[in-house]
Amino acid sequence: MVESIIACHHLDFTRFYIHDWRAIGKTVRLRSPACSLLCFGDSLVKFGVLPRVIQDQTEAKAYNVSLCGGQAASSYFLLRRAIEAESRPSTVLVDYAPHLLMAGPRHNMRQWPELLSPSEAIELGLAAKHAGFCAELALRWIFPSMKDRDEVRGNIVAAFRGRPASRRNDVMAHAEVWETNLGADVHPERPSFDGEVDLADPGYFPRNWSCHRVNEYFIHRFLELATANGVQVVWLLPPVVPKFQSRRDELGLEAKYTSFLKPLVSKYPNLTVLDARHSGYDSSQFVDPLHLSRHGAHAFSREIAVALASLRADASPSDRWAQLPHLRTSRAESLSTDRLDSSVTLHVPIKGHRQ
Repeated sequence: MVESIIACHHLDFTRFYIHDWRAIGKTVRLRSPACSLLCFGDSLVKFGVLPRVIQDQTEAKAYNVSLCGGQAASSYFLLRRAIEAESRPSTVLVDYAPHLLMAGPRHNMRQWPELLSPSEAIELGLAAKHAGFCAELALRWIFPSMKDRDEVRGNIVAAFRGRPASRRNDVMAHAEVWETNLGADVHPERPSFDGEVDLADPGYFPRNWSCHRVNEYFIHRFLELATANGVQVVWLLPPVVPKFQSRRDELGLEAKYTSFLKPLVSKYPNLTVLDARHSGYDSSQFVDPLHLSRHGAHAFSREIAVALASLRADASPSDRWAQLPHLRTSRAESLSTDRLDSSVTLHVPIKGHRQ
C-alpha cells in the first residue's frame, strides 16, 4: 500500500535533477530517432549546450539527453537506447566531468533506479563487482520507499513546519524548460556570482586524479558502440570559472585528465576533442563555478556549431584535438526564453550533491 502510494506520487517525492534521469530515460527513445546530433554527459552539458543554437547554425536536428550528475554508465545506456530505437545520429557530443569520473557508481545510487531497467541494473552491478552495491540497487529499484526515503523524510519535516511539502511545481517548471529547449536547462544570469571558488573542496581539488575503473569501462563501451554504428564522437571539455580551472591546473589534475584522454583519441579514429578549458570565459558567463549562464551557454554552443562544420573523419589524432577559440561575446538572439526565475533555476546543489 505504502509503496503504491509513493510510486503514484513520484513528482511529490523527487527533485528536478533526480526526475531528469527518469524523464530523459523515456525521452531518448521518443526524440532520438529524428535527430542527427545527440548530446550526452552531465550538468555541464545540460546547462551549457543548447540544441536550438546549434540547429540555427547547422543542418543538424539536435536534442540534449545529458543528465544532472550523469556518469559514464548513464551516457552509455542512453546511447544504446537511442540506437535500439533506430536512431542513427551522425554525431554525438559527450562530456565526462573529472570529479564524476573519479566517483564510483554508488555516487548516483539515488538516481540509478529512476533510469535503469532491470537488465541494465544487472549489467551495471556486474561491472561494479560489488555485492553490497548490487543488493542496494536492487532494493531501491523494487521498493520506492527506500529509493525516495530522503525526499519522503524531507516532505514530512516540511509539513510539520508548515511549509510546502511537495516539489511538484518546481519539477514541472524545469520539465517545461527542458521541453522548450530540446532537453537543455537554462540558467538566467546571476549577477551576485563573483567567480569565487572553495579551493579547499577535496571533491573538486583532490590530491590526485584517476578515472574509476567502472567509468573507464563504460567510456570504452560508449566509444565502441558509437564506432560500430558509424557515429562521430565529440568529447567536450567545457569551460569552468577561471579560478576553478587555475587551481586544477596548479595541482596537475588537468594534466592527468589530459593524459587519460589522449590515448583514447589515438585508439578511436571517430573521436574528436573540443577543448574550451582555456577559452576565456570569465565569471560573468557563469552562475556558479561550473555552470554557464544563458549567455555563456549560447556562446559555447555557437562555438561548438562552428567546430562541428570542420570535423573530418580522416583526421590524424593531433588534428582531432581542437582548442576552441577565445570567447567572442554576443547576446543570445535565437534562444527560447527560459521560463524560470533565478530563485528556481539556481537550486542546483553544487556542494551537497555534486553534479
